[in-house]
Amino acid sequence: DSLKEMYGQANNYSRIFELQQEITQSRQGSNQLFTEHLEKLKKRWDEIRQYCPVTHSVTDFVQREEQDRIFQFLASIKPEYEYIKRQILMNTTLPSFVAICATIQREETRSRVMEINHSTCSSENSTHAVTHNERIGNITQSRPGRGKSRGRGTRPHSDHCSRDGHTKDKCYILHPHLIPVRGKPQETKVANRVQQESPDIKLSLEKLSNQFQQLLQHYSSSAGPNNNTTKTGNLASTSGNVHAL
Repeated sequence: DSLKEMYGQANNYSRIFELQQEITQSRQGSNQLFTEHLEKLKKRWDEIRQYCPVTHSVTDFVQREEQDRIFQFLASIKPEYEYIKRQILMNTTLPSFVAICATIQREETRSRVMEINHSTCSSENSTHAVTHNERIGNITQSRPGRGKSRGRGTRPHSDHCSRDGHTKDKCYILHPHLIPVRGKPQETKVANRVQQESPDIKLSLEKLSNQFQQLLQHYSSSAGPNNNTTKTGNLASTSGNVHAL
């Protein structure tokens, strides 16, 4: 009895289920001979007969008929119930068809309820995360000296180009001559700046020269020829220097 219980295959429902699956799904290959395909099926049939020998009992016949329905039913259900399928086939005594159907139905209800709870928890967590991020954003915005406002408060800002780091009077867009040129000495940059400012200087010098001319004419007309010769010579030399500039 111990050896039969240890090594006997009378209640190996997993192997019977596997053999029936192989027989149902068996197809003759394109390069396979008919005799080879038939031999393969006969081996499966003979092995099933060892597990389910021929009987003349009506009770055994009804029980085997119910087992065949159970195996066909388990083969048709979704892969999500693979765990329950293994538990059913590993029993030494196969449950009834009605009990197996009830187990599958309970498992389906449980999975549906767990999925609803999981989706509800996920939506609540996402809502909580969004609310938390909004609170952090509000706190960050309410604090002074944060982000861009802090940088603009400590660094110069140009109203023309809306950039930090320089003011409007030093903006390269309005004053392109302030752009540093690589490879040129400092004297060249200064000369370029003076050259750009030279029209104003020339205008001031011309105005000054005209004033000297008027002053020279005034002294020449009002003073005598002997007393103011020195002064007139000095004014003439000064006017000459202004024209030279």
